[in-house]
Amino acid sequence: MKPLFSKGPSLGVRLLVLAVLSVSLMVVDARFDYLEPVRSKLGMVLTPFYGLAEMPVRAWEGVRDQFSSRSELIAENERLKAESLLMQRRVQKLAALTEQNVRLRELLNSAALVDDKVLVSELIGVDPNPFTQRIMIDKGENDGVFVGQPVLDASGLMGQVVEVMPYTARVLLLTDTTHSIPVQVNRNGLRAIAVGTGNPERLELRYVADTAD
Repeated sequence: MKPLFSKGPSLGVRLLVLAVLSVSLMVVDARFDYLEPVRSKLGMVLTPFYGLAEMPVRAWEGVRDQFSSRSELIAENERLKAESLLMQRRVQKLAALTEQNVRLRELLNSAALVDDKVLVSELIGVDPNPFTQRIMIDKGENDGVFVGQPVLDASGLMGQVVEVMPYTARVLLLTDTTHSIPVQVNRNGLRAIAVGTGNPERLELRYVADTAD
C-alpha cells in the first residue's frame, strides 16, 4: 500500500538549501542593489516595532535614573545637614570664645583699678539654699585668701569672703539680706551703708539724709 503523502526532502537537505539561498542573497545584495527597495520597505514596516522593542529598555533606564537621582539627592541632603551642624558648632564655639574674651577684658579692667595685689579665682559652686546668696571659689587659705577679703567681678565689688578652707573659700554676695557694707559715692563723697535685698539687681542704701543729692 502506498502512503497517502509522499515523503519530502529530509531536514538536512532543507537546511542546506536555506543556507545556500541565504548566502546567495547576501552575495547578490553585496554586489548589486537589487534588494535595496525591498530592504527600504521592510525598514519602514519594521520601524514601529523597533520603537516598541526599545520601550522596555527606555523605561528601565528612566526608572534607574530616577532612583539614582533620588539616592544622590538623599546623599547630598545628608552631607549638607552634616556641614550645617558643623558650622553651627563652630559658630557657637566662636560666640563662647568671644563672650569669654569680653569677660576677661572686663576683669582685667577692674583689676587695673585696684592698687593692691589681685588674685584671680574661678566660681566652682553656688549655695543651693534659696534664702542665702553665697558662692564657692577655687582659691583658699593656701593661696592667701582670708576672711573679710573683698571679691570683685567685672562690674566691681560683688561680695566678701566669709569662710576659708585650704583650697577653696565661701563668698557672701552683696545682695544677700544678711550682708551690709559701708560705701561712698565718688561724685559727692556721700557715705552710706549698702544692704542686700535678696534681689541680685538691687541694693538698699541706709542712713542717707533726705536732703542728700
